Amino acid sequence: MAWPNSVTVRTVTGTYFTASGSPAKGRVTFTPSSRVLDQYDAVVVESSLTATLNTSGSFSISLPVTDNPLLYPNQWLYNVKVKLYGAKPYEFAVYIPYGDGTSIDLAEQVNSSIDTQVTGTTVASAPQGPMCPRGASVVVGQGLPNYTI
Repeated sequence: MAWPNSVTVRTVTGTYFTASGSPAKGRVTFTPSSRVLDQYDAVVVESSLTATLNTSGSFSISLPVTDNPLLYPNQWLYNVKVKLYGAKPYEFAVYIPYGDGTSIDLAEQVNSSIDTQVTGTTVASAPQGPMCPRGASVVVGQGLPNYTI
């Protein structure tokens, strides 16, 4: 996709495998948290951008960065939905900063947004889910997430 000159993009990559180690099939969809406009009020991004996994289970997509001062609103992010064949879809939110401008791996970007450490247990900094019979549905685990399906 061709972007206006005021839009700085960064290439986001990722690779997914099945539990047996085979390349996964599916897609990764990036949806902005709100309509993104440039300094002239022209719409830059308002709908989803989708990357389909190739035969190696990998994807690559160029996305506008979320910290571009020429775009607004400020503090927008991408809601990411991963749909892999044979697995339950899952969603998460991620910022795509300009950084050094090089390509970034989606798994590394998600891991860098996990910023609260509690006695060796990683807790994502996100709103709590709805109450369920055993309390609030907050996912807690140790170490980095495993993206093997």
